[in-house]
Amino acid sequence: FILIPHSFIHRKLSLSSTMLFQSAAKFLSRVKYAGGVRHYTRSTRRNKLDERAVLTSASSDRTKEEVRKPKDSHAPGKHYEVPDDALSEYEISYSLAPIHVKEFPAKLSNFQVAKDFYERSVLDGNKEQEEVYVDSNAFQLFDTVFPEIVKSRRIGKLEKDHFQTWDYRNEPERVLIEKAFKIIDRDENGFIDTEEIAAIMKRAGLGMDDGVFDAIDTDNSGEIDMDEFRKFWESSKNANGPEAIRRFGGALQDYLEEISKPLVENNVEVLLQPKDLKADKHVDLLTVGGPSSYSAALIHKAQYPEKSILHVVGHRFDSNADGSAYYYHERDAFPLYVNKVNTGWYCVYADLNKRFRSFESLRDLCVKDRHHVKIALNWWSLIKNPWMVMHIFIPNTWHAFQDLVVKQPKDSLMAQACLHSQRVPKIVSSVCDSLGLPNRAFLIRDPDRAVYIDVEGQKRAGEHFDWLNSYADIPYHSLDPSVFGSLVTEALAFNRDGALNPWMFENFHHAFKKVGIETKKEWFLDSIYVQPDPAEPHRLVGTSARFKCIASGDVKVVSFDKIIFSLGPSGTVSMDPNMSETPPQASGVRGLMNTVQRTIARGTMAYKGTMWAAGSSSVCLLGIKRGAADGQKLDTFRKFIDGVNQHWTLVKEREVTTGAGDTFDFFVLQMTGGGNFPSRHTKPDFVLNLLYTTEAIFGLEDFEEGDIVYDIIQSRGCGRSVSSRNTVGFSPIAKNAVAAYGLGGIGMTTAFANGALQLQIIEALKEEKGEVHLNKGASTGQIGSDASQTSHNALFGENIFEGVNYKAMIDDPQKVARALGVDSSISATEKKWIGASIASALAGFAAIL
Repeated sequence: FILIPHSFIHRKLSLSSTMLFQSAAKFLSRVKYAGGVRHYTRSTRRNKLDERAVLTSASSDRTKEEVRKPKDSHAPGKHYEVPDDALSEYEISYSLAPIHVKEFPAKLSNFQVAKDFYERSVLDGNKEQEEVYVDSNAFQLFDTVFPEIVKSRRIGKLEKDHFQTWDYRNEPERVLIEKAFKIIDRDENGFIDTEEIAAIMKRAGLGMDDGVFDAIDTDNSGEIDMDEFRKFWESSKNANGPEAIRRFGGALQDYLEEISKPLVENNVEVLLQPKDLKADKHVDLLTVGGPSSYSAALIHKAQYPEKSILHVVGHRFDSNADGSAYYYHERDAFPLYVNKVNTGWYCVYADLNKRFRSFESLRDLCVKDRHHVKIALNWWSLIKNPWMVMHIFIPNTWHAFQDLVVKQPKDSLMAQACLHSQRVPKIVSSVCDSLGLPNRAFLIRDPDRAVYIDVEGQKRAGEHFDWLNSYADIPYHSLDPSVFGSLVTEALAFNRDGALNPWMFENFHHAFKKVGIETKKEWFLDSIYVQPDPAEPHRLVGTSARFKCIASGDVKVVSFDKIIFSLGPSGTVSMDPNMSETPPQASGVRGLMNTVQRTIARGTMAYKGTMWAAGSSSVCLLGIKRGAADGQKLDTFRKFIDGVNQHWTLVKEREVTTGAGDTFDFFVLQMTGGGNFPSRHTKPDFVLNLLYTTEAIFGLEDFEEGDIVYDIIQSRGCGRSVSSRNTVGFSPIAKNAVAAYGLGGIGMTTAFANGALQLQIIEALKEEKGEVHLNKGASTGQIGSDASQTSHNALFGENIFEGVNYKAMIDDPQKVARALGVDSSISATEKKWIGASIASALAGFAAIL
């Protein structure tokens, strides 16, 4: 590396990887809707709600009066009109129906409150932000203009301590009672009903006819409010109280202690199946987790309409899946070392540059420098886990050197990852056409919507993308930058790019219901059971999966013919033969290799190393008075903008008229970017710079006072993760089980291609000697024989992966079998390491002699 020109390294090489964001978010992040409670006809319930404002909302399948607590600026009883067609079956449009409000319930500060908060945070030491920032004043207007988003998303509803570890034993009694209530109140309506309390009753060995519910519901309203719950909590500790109440209270205490343990590992164990294991249910395909698995379920249903599918939704509060990364950029699949701000040594430089500044100087940098690097290192985490550097930075350096120096551009991993992402539009189109679904329910690509922008002081982005085009074809053209802020010097449009529909997951569930895919929520994947294949004993076949239901504590076992899963930024898969009931004992060289793997190498991970990080994710509400901007200027807020280590994505827009006769165009923008690794928390300098940069690129300060209102509604950390190769990875756990990993924003962009590839990997591995054919064909995209590609080709009209080299993206299909002692062979990679080790030892010995 010393021999390579510094400018080349500075621009093109990387020694880093984005790391696996490790979730420490807890199940307790449920919080009751700020004001969302039901309106009941009982007089007792009316008395409790008589001070709450009324908002009527109706949708195509549900009409229901909802009563909300008044905000500070609301007068009790003030009405706001919400359209009847609030949410359609499939959300395919960014524009919601117009609404009318008598007056805005709150005045936005145009970022000033958020700027003050984050500026103080920077000056106070720029410490990692462990809390979710929510502007309650701005949320009032957001709740008024976009009640559908508040209702269907967690925007504005996350608890302040969303990402903190909750210790049940050290909580104050008052806080513990409130959190316990919120956990049981699953629909977040402010009351606990019989259905919600049934799971805890079952844990206590009680039924609804034991009188516990009626004893707690003292006003006989049919539901339990907070006051009643608090009285029950106190009475349950009375040794002389009713036995049923004490039993229920004890079960609740046990439950809270169980779920208070931080869910930081998100780890799945691969175990050899015990002899007496019995399944509660069988399905043809079991999919678990995030967007890749959602996509796989839909693709498989298009291929095999008669097959049964169960999709289990993973609860990952660190995820990008709730609005953090809804962009589809072909270029986003490029390994991160193509950008300077993601290179390892530059991260070290940028972090130390900030640390050796005074906090006042850092604050000034955030305010003035539009190129402020939103990257930080958690040195303490790196010191505590030095293997992280061995497993990630060094392999990442090797892959970067191979891609940028050794290989021809078109043969590089960079090129292949981009080619993989380019398969997405064809996959979405084929699946939607087959199942009768609207394409725009999942992928939206309109002319000149996906834009990359430059700001003053930056080299031309066009030069960078011209260089990238030597690796993979990513056509672009220039737009007039004058419609953006005055600091924007260049705007490039990528018409093959676009955005994943921000309501994609809601649309997935609509589609699942239509085509007959069963879904389960609040199940956590605990273990996957495998056994040697009777036909090929050296290979593993998956048999069933063990889930745990957090709400009830029940354990469910689902047997399957195939399983596909993606556990998100925090997910890991490990295998330990000693945890199996009758573990096979690998001997000889294989046994030695397994011992080395478990002790001094990567431990028992089922796939290659990943690192975790926290980016920032913020939601901005912005309203422009009609006539204050022309159509071209308004259109800038509808674009999917990328630049300066940040993304801006439109979520929804709406026309709002007021009682004063004004009309506003309101936009909800999701803003993501940056990376603090390895940590699950973001840094305040990221968000402070984001606020000033957002004003600069959109020219928000150029508007006249009163013509524009805007503010941050919520800001939090969000998961980022890539493998040491800085792109997606696929790990065959068995011949019918495949995991996708090393994901994050890249995982969103490549979701449909990932799901299709996972399915095809299984089809290839099901064949006799499938692992051999997979290894041979992966380099050309020939995943399996012609026979195994029959259903794939029938759906897509061709082998959609042909021409892509997946060799570096697909892990050794026999890795788990070797680790569990089922396969005694030595892999080609291991042989190379053994040979290199022996050669090094002999060379060292010869030098000594």
